[in-house]
Amino acid sequence: MGQAISWFRETALDELRAIPFKPVDREIVRHSIERRGFVSVPLDYSRPEGPKADIFYRLIPAAGTSVAEASRPTVVVVNGGPGMPSSLYRPYDFDYSGERPAKVDYLGELGKHFRVLILDQRGTDGNSCPLDLDDPRSRPEIIARYFDSRHVALDHQEIINRVLPGEPFFMIAQSYGGMVGMHYMSLPEIRRLPQGICFSSAAMPHGDFLSHSHQRRAKQKELNLQLWKSRPDLIPKILELRGHFRDRGLAPDSIHYLWNYLGQGEDGHWESKLGAKLDSLLASDGKGLKDFVAEEDGCNFLNYILSGPMMTPGHTDAILARAAAEALPYDEPWMLDECRILQAIGRDGTWRQAAIEAMDANPHPGLPYPSPKEIQRGFSRSRVLFSLALGDIYLPLEGVRENARRFSVPGVTSEIVLPGGHKAIFLPKGVKAFLDWTRSSTLRARRRRVV
Repeated sequence: MGQAISWFRETALDELRAIPFKPVDREIVRHSIERRGFVSVPLDYSRPEGPKADIFYRLIPAAGTSVAEASRPTVVVVNGGPGMPSSLYRPYDFDYSGERPAKVDYLGELGKHFRVLILDQRGTDGNSCPLDLDDPRSRPEIIARYFDSRHVALDHQEIINRVLPGEPFFMIAQSYGGMVGMHYMSLPEIRRLPQGICFSSAAMPHGDFLSHSHQRRAKQKELNLQLWKSRPDLIPKILELRGHFRDRGLAPDSIHYLWNYLGQGEDGHWESKLGAKLDSLLASDGKGLKDFVAEEDGCNFLNYILSGPMMTPGHTDAILARAAAEALPYDEPWMLDECRILQAIGRDGTWRQAAIEAMDANPHPGLPYPSPKEIQRGFSRSRVLFSLALGDIYLPLEGVRENARRFSVPGVTSEIVLPGGHKAIFLPKGVKAFLDWTRSSTLRARRRRVV
């Protein structure tokens, strides 16, 4: 049984000054294509006299333009997580010449039509005061309070004020970014409103998270079965990979890190991507396998700390994973299982294990969010698009639709459904739908001004 955590105790400024951070290479701002920089913000916005945090941003030009040109509209991408830096949307060392393909680039299609402003959220393993979660001085109760979606929303306004002074912009609040976007649209401190905001496969407050966790597992099981029917040749490879991990001294259950390949793209494409990853891992040596596990596991501990207070009050990821696995067991050993990963996070014998046991024994009761009516009032100041995705393993369509309807405002909110899974808004069909919506939103705004 872990030691009790006093989630709402008073935090002295000296404790904030003592938070252990990793060093940041300030040379990261030097870039020939992107405009990059740091903006200093209060670590605690209610005590601006206290310690500061330097938030790192990237302004990425639209294709064929320079970063100084504003001929294309600007979109602020509020990235997912919690605990995900901007590099997981486009690497810091992205090759703009096109000679060296990137492992991942979710901004490529969007960049054909928009300038993109994106930041590293505070505390993530990027360049915005990255937390040193190897240091046992890290306190979950402090992280939960000062690295939450409210503070991240206020950070976004500070960046927007510095980088886009007086310029109009749109927003895409994707995945966990939905929680940030809800704060952004409803906090009284926020003055720089977007012309329109798209909540894409977005997490939202006030939902039935217990039901949604079961929906999430049901969708993942459905996609496992789809994989078995469409690509039965991959099933023996998954089982072979289990032995490959074991033979190189790694946990055989490391195969389950592949769960997040399920449904990530349109049908036919995601299965092929998973097959290519299986072939790559089967050809990897021990170092390559360790690198894969470290890469997939990168932000999980920070995510574990932050998920409960904001998205699953009274429950931790492990508690929900056990309940979902018992309610909907998997039938075959090859089935890729997120719940196995969630129950293994931080069980490494370090201070993290004691911290997770303490959180499991004493889950955070939840941080306050604006009420649905307050959020609806905030939405009425702009235009809102809810983008739902087929095949979404993180936030299945049914649950997102149920949440979105709680915040519906006639004449303000609208809904689209896209193929392609959790990142559907960044795929060609998603970008086209978003572009069409921004054009209609801008036209309506102009008409209102004329009237």
